[in-house]
Amino acid sequence: MEFSQEVCNATGKELVIGMTTNGYLFTEEIINSLLNYHISGIQITLDGCREDHNKVRNAGKGRDSYQVILDNMKMLLKHKIPVSLRINYTAKNIRKALDIKHDLVDLTDEMRGLLNVNLQRVWQDKDDPEANTGSEISNINSEMDELIYGFKESGINGLYFFNDRVESSCYADKANEALINYNGDVFKCTARDFTTENRY
Repeated sequence: MEFSQEVCNATGKELVIGMTTNGYLFTEEIINSLLNYHISGIQITLDGCREDHNKVRNAGKGRDSYQVILDNMKMLLKHKIPVSLRINYTAKNIRKALDIKHDLVDLTDEMRGLLNVNLQRVWQDKDDPEANTGSEISNINSEMDELIYGFKESGINGLYFFNDRVESSCYADKANEALINYNGDVFKCTARDFTTENRY
């Protein structure tokens, strides 16, 4: 970011930074360093409610990955950095995902104004025949309505969800955007396996 800012300053361009992260390693020091940049928003992901998330993202030694991430998200919001909380849901975990709203009750109105909740179905779940029968899809739609209503009822108004429409395509699939993996591979979407065969 420091290098990018120097290049932008030298060429008269504005640097606007957005990022997607699991949110686990944020500290006060890191967040304070972010305040030197124009941060448009940080997307943080949860894999369902506490129980489901901690099964998927086991931090080891009995650590509560879910709570660490939520605490870090709240720290970002306190520093007035916009956050998009992406809740990855499946046909199996969508019902319990509403439990997350109980962990957001301590947000101030100002923090709520900087938060949006983004419900996104796990792409592997879309490929599971058992999760895509007529009755399962009907269940998911019903649970989604309840989830949206439940979050809005608790004062979370910045709420949206991705479906399969073109308008909701991955942000990296835009003309001037790309996703660069840690090893230098380039992809045009975040919602895929980062394999050599899938790289751009």
